[in-house]
Formats: sequence, C-alpha cells, structure tokens
Amino acid sequence: MPPKKNENEQKLTKAQRKKQIEKKERRLREEEERLQAGREEQERLGREKKQAEVENLQLKALELREDELNEVRHLLEERRAAATQWERDAVEAAKWERYLSCDDVIDSAEQRQVNTFITLWRDEPELNVRKVLTRCHVALQLVDELDVLIKESTDPKQTLVYQEGLVYLQELIQAKLNLTCEDIFKGNQNIELKTKNMEMVVKDEMMTLCLWANLEKNPSFRGLTFEGVGLGLQLPQQLVWSDVAVRILHTHYDHLTMLSRMTHLRTRRCPANNKEDLRDSSVLKGSPVLKDSP
Repeated sequence: MPPKKNENEQKLTKAQRKKQIEKKERRLREEEERLQAGREEQERLGREKKQAEVENLQLKALELREDELNEVRHLLEERRAAATQWERDAVEAAKWERYLSCDDVIDSAEQRQVNTFITLWRDEPELNVRKVLTRCHVALQLVDELDVLIKESTDPKQTLVYQEGLVYLQELIQAKLNLTCEDIFKGNQNIELKTKNMEMVVKDEMMTLCLWANLEKNPSFRGLTFEGVGLGLQLPQQLVWSDVAVRILHTHYDHLTMLSRMTHLRTRRCPANNKEDLRDSSVLKGSPVLKDSP
C-alpha cells in the first residue's frame, strides 16, 4: 500500500494545477486576441484597399468630367463667337440692304426718326384696317431692332431711351388696333347675309383679326367658326339677346411679355375717365414723345 501524501504536497499540487489551468487559459485568450487582431487588420486593409479603389475611380471620373467640361466650354465658346459674328454680319447686312433700297426706312438707332414716326402715326386719323396693319409691321420691325440695340448697348442712359421707345411703340400698336376695331364695329359694315350679324376676318403674315357683332340677336345662334383661319366662338344662351361684340386677335409675335416687364420704365399719365374702353389715352392723348438722347 503506497504511502499517503501529506497535506502540503496536496495543496501544492492543487496550486500548480490551478496555475497551469490559468496559464493555458491565458495562452488561449492571447491566441484568440492575436487571431482577432489579425482578422481586424485584414478587414482594415480590405477597407483601405476598397476605399483607395473608390477614390481612384472618383478621381478618374472627375478627370473625365473635367475633360468633358473643357470640351463643352470650348464648343460653347466657338458657338458664342459664331453667334456673335452672325449677329454682327446680320446687322451689317441689314444696314447695307437699307442703304441699297434708297427708301425712307426708319433707322431705329436715330431717336429723332423714331420720334417722328411715333408722332405722325399717333396723330394720323386713318383707321383703314389694311393701312393700320402695314403701319404695325413697320412698328414691329422697329421693336425688333430696338430690342437688339438694348442688348448691345453699354450706356445705361441710352439703353433706357431704347427701352422707352420699345414700350411706347408696342403700346401704340395695341392702341391703333383697338381704335381700328372700334371704328369697324361702329360702321356696321360686313353684314353676313345668312346670320345678319356683323362678321369680318383680316389676315396677313403677322396677325389674324376676327371681328363679330351680335346684331340679329337670333335665339337659335350658338356660335360660329371664322372660315379659313381655324378660329371661332361660342355664345352663351344668356347673351343671345345682348349687344355683344367679339374681337379675336391672333399674333405671330409676343405683344404682351415686353409690355408687362417694361411698362414701369416709363412714367405714364392716368387715362382720361371716359367710357371708351378701347382707347388708350396714355398713348393717343397728350402723352409726350420720347426725348432725344443727348
């Protein structure tokens, strides 16, 4: 029978065993930490690699975009230069054509000529619709030329003079059309035999004017279409017995935008308090002609 170990030897053995266990556990923890650190390092390197690839792609994309932008800028600069040259050539060609025509075409850059045209047309009593439309064409040509001068002008005072002239011409066009239509309605001409109502269509390359007046007051009338122009109207039943006049003005130019944007540039006198709604007293009654630029 083997001899029994004493108590000190048993305690020492337990301590050694515990120490060995702790040492083993420590090695396991250290190994796990080392492996975890290795995995984290691999993940970090992977992220850095992906980030570097993304940044490289972004840099290449930016370089490509910059090249494309430079190409677009170059093309735009070429187009701008070509457009500027074309506009300059067009102005010179128009001047040369005016010179060769040897007629009394108004020079929009000469404010006295523009003022003379405005004054004469404003005071002209002629309201024949064809002649008025012809004058409108001249005024519209001046409006286009003044618009070009406004864009090219570098003198604020001269620009303001051009702007005022442009607005005044547009208002005069509208006022003359109003007066002409009023004169036609008052004349009771152009009675349509079938409906016995006043009906009229005037058309040219710049505008289409349709006029209609309810003279017969036929309760069965519902509406009409003006032949050849594709325009028409519908009359509500409650207006069949009323004195109704209709004007349809279809223009091939914008006659409202410039007026709404630039009317404030000119101080206008208040229209006279009268019942003639078609008249524009600010243009046709007592409004001064534009001052010549110094």
